[in-house]
Amino acid sequence: MATDANVENFIDSAKCQKSNEKALDVELTPEKRPVTINCGSVDSPMLADPTTQYCEPGDAESGTCKGKNYVDVLPKFEASWVKHDSQKHSVTPTIPEDGFPSKDEKIRLGCAPRENAKDTVSATSPDQVGAAATNCDIIVTITAASSASAESTLKAAVVASVALAGLVAGSL
Repeated sequence: MATDANVENFIDSAKCQKSNEKALDVELTPEKRPVTINCGSVDSPMLADPTTQYCEPGDAESGTCKGKNYVDVLPKFEASWVKHDSQKHSVTPTIPEDGFPSKDEKIRLGCAPRENAKDTVSATSPDQVGAAATNCDIIVTITAASSASAESTLKAAVVASVALAGLVAGSL
């Protein structure tokens, strides 16, 4: 089964605001990476430096964001894995195939309303659609490396056992 390792999850704050104030769930896997959170022209990423920190998932209910370091859930984490476009107000974490954690982890990313957004955006801006005075929360489940590689390990074991059976049968 061939997969495209660059299939991208894309969430914009308008889609998030339409989710009835519930956090959106997104999976980040070796097959579905990167994840892009586009805050548009009326929102901005929750953290001032989203390239090194994410929000605690449990804080979504209270609307707060206690910054946690990516290295807490991704031991091999490097700042280059997260791109922050300050012009588009977007955050894009991309985990290399060998950077996935040993167990599933959850992080929270998202957008928060900017104070001066009404002054800087025209009323007809497409980014303003769905804008509200609430946070846009996205819970990102980062799948474990073992679950991503388990299928390929099983396939390798099957191929090896078939090859061994062929050698044994051929030597009889």
